[in-house]
Amino acid sequence: MQTKYILVAVAVIAAFSLMSWLRSRSTSSPSDAPPAISVADLTEGEQKVLRLVREAYADAILSESFVRQDTEVTVQLSLDPAKRSMKSLAINLSSLARKQKEEGLSDGALKRGVTF
Repeated sequence: MQTKYILVAVAVIAAFSLMSWLRSRSTSSPSDAPPAISVADLTEGEQKVLRLVREAYADAILSESFVRQDTEVTVQLSLDPAKRSMKSLAINLSSLARKQKEEGLSDGALKRGVTF
C-alpha cells in the first residue's frame, strides 16, 4: 500500500519537474533579443535612408535605436506625440535601401514614402 503512494508521489514530482523544464525552454530569454548596432555598422545605402528618415522626422525624434535581425536593419524611433500622431515608428532601412537601388527611387520619393 505504501509503495503505491510512493510511486504516485514520484510520478507527480517527475511530471512537475518535466513541465518546469519544458516551460523554461519555451520562454525567450533576453539573450534571444536581436543585437543592437550603431550607425557605423550600417551600409552606405542604409545610412542614406537613415538621413532621409531623420530629415522627415527631425522635429519629433526623441530617441532612436538600431536592431539587426539576420541581414535586415531596422531603426526604431521614439517620437514626440505632441508633434506627431504616433509615439513610435520602426522602419526597415535595409529593405528601403534595396528598393531605392533596384527601382531607382529618388531621395524625394523615398522621403515622402516614409512620412506618415
